Amino acid sequence: MSTVVISSPFATAVSKDFMLLKRSNDTFAEVEASVDGAAEGIKSLVEAVRALGKRVVVVAPPPVASFDIADCLERKARGGVMLGRYSDCKIHVSDYRRMRSRTLEFLNQVASKADVEVVSYHDFLCDDITCKTEIDGKFLYRDSGHLSYEGSEIIARKTKLAEKLIRAAR
Repeated sequence: MSTVVISSPFATAVSKDFMLLKRSNDTFAEVEASVDGAAEGIKSLVEAVRALGKRVVVVAPPPVASFDIADCLERKARGGVMLGRYSDCKIHVSDYRRMRSRTLEFLNQVASKADVEVVSYHDFLCDDITCKTEIDGKFLYRDSGHLSYEGSEIIARKTKLAEKLIRAAR
């Protein structure tokens, strides 16, 4: 039996700035994006994949920031002037939760409605206050919310991500 990993930023699916096309038989209708609707859509996807005899796991997107993390880390590494709230170049958990509240709500609904495990980087990267943006001097991010290639590799290796995903899939 093989494992299918579903991963996405998931922000668009729950954003009020977008419309979704919903198919009903041979017609399409525009509907407002909603957390409930997006969760039902992922539930349908999970059920379809399981019907093919596959196990499924969902990967949550990494924490995001309201500033360019890589730019901040580069300025810090070059000894540039670092001022203000984000001078440590870390993601503040409270900001992240506020910015992605609909995505986090959506992922909680997906976990319960679709009976699927949602694997998150949060426990590895974050404490109660901030999330790491670098490990051993290596930049984990390439901008405000995308992991760098090297950051992805570091996180995958240090968290034993592949083994974790295989164990979590159902």
